[in-house]
Amino acid sequence: MRLYRIITAFIFCVAAASVGAIGINVGPVTVNNANFFASGRINSPGANAGIGGMLTDDHMGISCFANDANGNGASCTSTDPRMKRLLPMINKSSSIQFSWNPQYICNYIDVDNGESSGSTIVSGPKYVYEPVIISGEAYGSVSAHVSRFDESIRCDVSAPFGGQIVCSATDSAGNNVICSVKADSPYQTLADMTLAATAISDASFVEFTWTGTTTPTSNPTCTSVTVVNGSYYFP
Repeated sequence: MRLYRIITAFIFCVAAASVGAIGINVGPVTVNNANFFASGRINSPGANAGIGGMLTDDHMGISCFANDANGNGASCTSTDPRMKRLLPMINKSSSIQFSWNPQYICNYIDVDNGESSGSTIVSGPKYVYEPVIISGEAYGSVSAHVSRFDESIRCDVSAPFGGQIVCSATDSAGNNVICSVKADSPYQTLADMTLAATAISDASFVEFTWTGTTTPTSNPTCTSVTVVNGSYYFP
């Protein structure tokens, strides 16, 4: 998937378990590979640093990632429903801490919101993309500066009638796609697609995929929804 090529641009090392203090406001991103622990603030990760989480397909569940200013990097994944539910908490005022085991599985994630330092991003690299539509896939940053008034990427979730998800995108050339789903796909459960869609904020990176054609008379089926909430995509 295109997302993995983008993510690997800034996740360049994975390692692996200790537990830090719960519910505290931490400072710039720190990665301690010797103790398998990373932490940092979304709004001020530090120069050349970043931290965040994503919910993706392939039944990987939630992934946490971090890079510090010294070039240390780490990431881990978990399919634990309790951890996956934390993704919608990650926003511009969040502090994140996570640890992992030698198999790169997250064994602890903590998200603290409402820092007194506010939600203005003051440091760190940015990867903000205008919406792109290619064969079977659309991706882009919600906060991107767009080239036309209707350019966007978004998802809609309705309940309780069927629990339908509808995702749509319009790119800078005016191309558009809309897909919908009401059941599990071969790549991602409906519950995880719903969780990812409900985690979309004004500054998320969003990717969705579909099967079928994209003609005006068709209604392709969404097969996955991936959302990244991290300092790299917050304006």
